[in-house]
Amino acid sequence: MYILKGFMVISPLADNTVNVIAPLGELSTQSYTYAKEKGQYTNPSYKDVVLTTFRSKSVEEETETLVVVPIVHQNAALQIGQWLYTKAELGELNSNYQRCQELLQAQFGNLVSNIKVGQMQTDRTRWLPEWVSYTLTGSNNEVKFWFSDAAFQDQYDEYEIEFVPALEPLDSFFNDPLVVQAALAARSMTAIFNRIEEVKNKQPYTSLLNQEFEYRGGPIGENRLMTNWTVMIWGVAGNNPDIIKEELAEYILGNTQHTEEEWIKIFPDIFTNTEFILMPFWDQYAIPNRTIVTGMYSPSTHLLSALSLAYAAVEGKGYYREHVQQNLVLSSVLYKSLAFAAVGGPYNRDGIYRLDMKWEDYLIVPTTSPDFNRMDIKTQEWITLFYEMLIVAENATPTSSIPRGMSRVIRNGVMYIAASFERVLYLVLTRYTVQEIETSPERFPWVPERGLILTDSTDTLYMIDQEENLLSRMVVTNDPLVTA
Repeated sequence: MYILKGFMVISPLADNTVNVIAPLGELSTQSYTYAKEKGQYTNPSYKDVVLTTFRSKSVEEETETLVVVPIVHQNAALQIGQWLYTKAELGELNSNYQRCQELLQAQFGNLVSNIKVGQMQTDRTRWLPEWVSYTLTGSNNEVKFWFSDAAFQDQYDEYEIEFVPALEPLDSFFNDPLVVQAALAARSMTAIFNRIEEVKNKQPYTSLLNQEFEYRGGPIGENRLMTNWTVMIWGVAGNNPDIIKEELAEYILGNTQHTEEEWIKIFPDIFTNTEFILMPFWDQYAIPNRTIVTGMYSPSTHLLSALSLAYAAVEGKGYYREHVQQNLVLSSVLYKSLAFAAVGGPYNRDGIYRLDMKWEDYLIVPTTSPDFNRMDIKTQEWITLFYEMLIVAENATPTSSIPRGMSRVIRNGVMYIAASFERVLYLVLTRYTVQEIETSPERFPWVPERGLILTDSTDTLYMIDQEENLLSRMVVTNDPLVTA
């Protein structure tokens, strides 16, 4: 399969005003950092447009190979881009994206299929879609290119990541802990920056991050040090805590003589997460939405509803049903009177898996109440972050903008808003995913049609039939929510 993703630069639309990017047809300096290797393709027949490619790859059995854009794809994209620009200049496109899609189908139906367009954007003179996607007739391929820089920055989903480890070679971490400590202390900032420039290889990155991970040396991990790992990211989609840790784990295992089991002992935070999944009941209303009045959520929920949501929405390594059932906590927040369920990750470094044990002094009181100050200052700060995340999670979509300090995490189709606090990752389930669970039950097999499965022991399950209110027993083995 061939995949092409790029941006259609329209030269006549460039805005040369300092610090201003044209709404249509111009790429920002930031967007140019979204890939290490980019292509520029032109054709004299389509003089106003330049196809800038950020990903041109062949995918065979999960193996990706970067390739030069085939001539047939160059010409098709440039032809469509020029045609749309001409229509825009003539004023034949407007805010109706469906009309734009229909016009494309009528003009290019013999050349491409599966034509789709994004929302229409304007520079106050002309209209163009945020993006266009299609399949070129005659082969297995997917093509998508953008016209709007703002949309491209938010929606481009490819990324590349490089690392500068805290210590090189990596297997040096298996030396005596005192030797490791001395080696870490001896590494200067100058050496680190020189290494960054070497790995960067003159390719400007989108983000440069420092990630701290605790090193545990000695027979029982008694020697502990914080280590700094540099992360270079091309493409905003890569600035995601799950992705960074997954890529870092692969990087380590690809450059070591030791096994994953050996590395987990000295860097558990790289290969596992300390986290809590927070699942608001976005579908349960006490007062439904009205035409001009916002509704209010219900602060109460049934145990079976909580388990049902957890079975559908908990994704991650090691979340077995027994773990979820033993550690699921129900609570609520003042924000729109919203109830939520929470469960801690099975690899939490402090051994705390229940939210009520993590935040023992949590109170449901306004921040303006004197009682709010009765909570520990860290609890107050966590509540403030949680409320901010709820606002984002209520409105987030797979392509919406996410505030700095938070990220969009998608695990097996389940979307969360994620943020870290005190070295713990908090993942808030989005309303978008709850709506998907309601409308696409086939995607979430952990929700039985008539009942819920409750575990009494590791090998005995009980089915509560919600229609008949009966309890039946069945014996099973190894019934995880998610396979690692």
